[in-house]
Amino acid sequence: MKLWLLVVLLSTPLFAQIMTKTEHQDYMNKFAAAAANWRAEVNAIDVQAMDFKSYSEGKTVEKSKDQIMEEIKLLSRFLAKNRANHRLSTDILIEESLGDIADSMWALSSNINMFASNNSEESVKLADLAYEAAHLQGDFRKHIDAYADMLEDKVLLESARKALKK
Repeated sequence: MKLWLLVVLLSTPLFAQIMTKTEHQDYMNKFAAAAANWRAEVNAIDVQAMDFKSYSEGKTVEKSKDQIMEEIKLLSRFLAKNRANHRLSTDILIEESLGDIADSMWALSSNINMFASNNSEESVKLADLAYEAAHLQGDFRKHIDAYADMLEDKVLLESARKALKK
């Protein structure tokens, strides 16, 4: 039984590929560029110029916009931390931040579409940005999963080696 575990571990391929150091740095640069673009696009949204039925609707949109800006700042901090010291835990924080940004952009797009009668262009632009963030998140998640699988395989292999020595 113990030998069977060792054979399975050695013969199981990784379906997703772990990024090389260069590929990882390229992704961090891609995320930083995307974050700068998102910051500029979200900053350019003029909530005051939108036509809302009520003050509370405008406030809801303003709060959604502010939340995205905070999430982009947080992503930027995680990217800086990752550049200083690459860790899987920071990769996970970056991946989660991308998901949070995508979700918040979808929410803002929906709020603008629902509350502001004259801003469908803004809503569509935000939906496109949300899709971009979600796509980046999905691609990066493959790397994280492959890396975690590799670490788990190393632990299992070491356990199997120790068990065989007994």
